[in-house]
Amino acid sequence: YARCEARLAALGRRAAAYPIDASGWLLLELIAALAGRAGGGGARIAHWPHGHRAAAVLTHDLEPRRYAYGAGLDRLLARPAAGLPRGALGLVARPARRHLRADRRAVLAGRDVYCHGLDHRGEPVRGARRVARQLTRARALLERHLGRTVDGYRSPRLDRSPDLDRALDRAGFRFDSSHPDVDRENPSHYGRGVRLCLPYRAPLDDGAGGWRPSRCLEVPLTAPDCIQPLFAGADAAALADTVRQKAAWVRASGGCYVALVHAGVFGPADAARREAHLQVVGDALAQADTWCTTLPALVEWWTAREQLHLAGDAASGWRVANAGPRPVAGATLLIEAADGARRVALPALAPHATYDLPADGALHACSRPSQ
Repeated sequence: YARCEARLAALGRRAAAYPIDASGWLLLELIAALAGRAGGGGARIAHWPHGHRAAAVLTHDLEPRRYAYGAGLDRLLARPAAGLPRGALGLVARPARRHLRADRRAVLAGRDVYCHGLDHRGEPVRGARRVARQLTRARALLERHLGRTVDGYRSPRLDRSPDLDRALDRAGFRFDSSHPDVDRENPSHYGRGVRLCLPYRAPLDDGAGGWRPSRCLEVPLTAPDCIQPLFAGADAAALADTVRQKAAWVRASGGCYVALVHAGVFGPADAARREAHLQVVGDALAQADTWCTTLPALVEWWTAREQLHLAGDAASGWRVANAGPRPVAGATLLIEAADGARRVALPALAPHATYDLPADGALHACSRPSQ
């Protein structure tokens, strides 16, 4: 870790700020402000449903050790974080097949799971076709062992590349959480990160000289990564303060906190430290203005929100159209002006329906869905 910290100087301004990097949020706000200024006032669809200002989900990776799939998992399942829905579990395919007994598989039948690789031993992230084959193999093995569909992924050790993004799209994964907002764990990417606390779709070459969004939704992991700062020399009090600072920032910026707390990896003492950290995370995230939800529910909401198209301006009014095949409920329209913003809760939008909000602010009835 000392060597990784020393290498940050070579990155200069390219290094992501830890634990909070505001550049992604600032870029989005700049674009929104410029659009609003050009139109005499702006509007946008709120990120989160039912008036929530931020979102939070909990995830638990199980590392490839017998203890993690035995006593470590049992302890984790017995100690949920107060105020948060049960976290999704990232399982490594071959260790899960070796160590996950039938009784524990039965307990996991009601839990959200995602694939955390095949072996967790330097798995490839170069060559999109090669990586896609590896991902497909890992998912198929895990699905056979669990007897259920697995449509999410997180790369072991957060190894990643543009080829991984292409492979996730090619392999048909619905969502991924391999790109942290700020990276202080992976030595190869130390000091980097996507600097964004919102889901997004990676731009991929469409094969015709253009770009298209990935079919796999990226849900960036939020730093800090579990108790990793303790291994780098921080103490528990400093780690807890970092979590609280980050949670406050995500709430203030309207983002999504994707927390990672591993199941116990190395034995009882390690499990106890992670359980204590889990409670710190739960206390920081379970706030009234935060949508505390599950990972699949968040992916479902964001995918539905992507269907909504907003058009108009402050002078003529606004139109929200549901361009997708599914109804969307719980959306909020934020109308922004120089003197502040107001929130308008939208009715449920049927597929291909539109709602109009004229300049006087009265919500009009739904237009007839297009055929």
